[in-house]
Amino acid sequence: MAGSLLDHFAALSDPRQSWKVVYPLPEILLVVLCATIAGAEDFVEIRRWGTMNRDFLRRFLSYADGIPSHDTLNDILNALDGDLFARCFGDWVEGLREAEPDIVAIDGKTSRWTHDRAKDRNPLHLV
Repeated sequence: MAGSLLDHFAALSDPRQSWKVVYPLPEILLVVLCATIAGAEDFVEIRRWGTMNRDFLRRFLSYADGIPSHDTLNDILNALDGDLFARCFGDWVEGLREAEPDIVAIDGKTSRWTHDRAKDRNPLHLV
């Protein structure tokens, strides 16, 4: 997952001075994107989501220094090229849309108390 997601953001360059980098840009991008998709609406919520889901994130990247503070996330995201970020994100979403699913899952429910045996009427099934 992270590989294909982060591959779409490879065009983004890290604007920070290399000797000052504590949190690698791919780790920041992954936590920001995952948290935002999960409903986080600001950097405090992104940090909270990242902290609560650190084990999930570590399945893809190391997060050796943990999750950055909300201020660090804000500073780094604001330093990125916003137009390029939007294009990278759009390309990733478009790639998801182009993928053809191998399986289509259909879930059905049977509504209780909708059958009438006296009238030989089956229960209501919803898909």
